[in-house]
Amino acid sequence: MTAEIVLMNKDAIAIAADSAVTLTIGHDREKIFSSTHKIFTFI
Repeated sequence: MTAEIVLMNKDAIAIAADSAVTLTIGHDREKIFSSTHKIFTFI
């Protein structure tokens, strides 16, 4: 599950998300990554 928050006003926007990702491998194995980037810059 991902937690995200957005704060904005007339001058700026701030976006934040947690950094953990859980991948399920097969039916009974999980791999947890604790430093994954979930927010990317688009220009």
